[in-house]
Amino acid sequence: MKTSIKKLLASLTAAGMIFGCGTAFAAGTPVFDIDGNPVPKTEATAQEPSVSYNGATFTAQRINHDGVRTVPLREVMEQMGYGVAWNDEDQSIECVREETVVSLKIGDTRYYHYNKMAMFNSSAVPYAELNAAPYLYQDSVTYVPVNMLTTVLGVSVYDGTNDTITISEAAKVTLNSVQSDDDGTYLSVSDPMRGEVIVRISDTATALSENCDLTSIPAGVTLDIEYGLAMTMSIPPQTTAISVSLPYTECTADNADFSGTITESDIEAGIIVIDENGALRALNVDDDTKISHGLDKRIYKIDDLTVGTKITGVRDAAETRSIPPQSYAITIEIVD
Repeated sequence: MKTSIKKLLASLTAAGMIFGCGTAFAAGTPVFDIDGNPVPKTEATAQEPSVSYNGATFTAQRINHDGVRTVPLREVMEQMGYGVAWNDEDQSIECVREETVVSLKIGDTRYYHYNKMAMFNSSAVPYAELNAAPYLYQDSVTYVPVNMLTTVLGVSVYDGTNDTITISEAAKVTLNSVQSDDDGTYLSVSDPMRGEVIVRISDTATALSENCDLTSIPAGVTLDIEYGLAMTMSIPPQTTAISVSLPYTECTADNADFSGTITESDIEAGIIVIDENGALRALNVDDDTKISHGLDKRIYKIDDLTVGTKITGVRDAAETRSIPPQSYAITIEIVD
């Protein structure tokens, strides 16, 4: 009998290897080894997602095409951590980085930039229409206008020498401390990909806003920093900032009202997307966001912000340059 069980289990195991490579046993289903002995179950260990990209500053060669400054798409996107796929049938390109998708087509002035969470939304996928379309240089390399980088991707572009430009996408970091001496101001920041980084604020750097003093920013605040082109190999690495800014204004009290209908809700990411009379806006929602519903005393959370719900509220006036623009929701009122 034991031999029969062995043969049966061996057959099932082989079949599983052939037909069910990625199949998992249902919860509560006992698992046996080849001798028919039960295999102890172990709980899966949750792994923190690794960060493969967090801002970069690099140069790219530009060429003029019909009076428009253009750059090679694949080279730029891969430097920014995107995977690039070419569809020869319709001459379209799709660039993907985590949940972000950028798609375009040769000869078409529409540039799509959206989050995968909104791909199945019935409303139109947001896009920017520019005055110059992508084209094939020497029938082999896709080039796009420089303003596609600033308008669609929301990155900074600076003119360089010898027909080059410097492209900078800000890294999101957490401030550890600020120090000043005769040589200037230095920030110690925690970068999720690079660890601690020492950042010197040069006289030419754009630092926050006119109303902000770097030394007044408390530790633990999230900053957007455009690193300089050079970063030392020391521990911790050191660099000079091109610019330093707060994703959401903490030095001023500038707020803005909003009103719309929720079209997407990503509870895990703490983001909702609303339709404000045809314009999409993403809102960050966290435990500090006050969510209410009339005179109801119940404590509401992002879980209650379902697709189709009409809401009004107050958001931080500062917003990202992404499509759709993203801001922080300070208060949210659920409308009946």
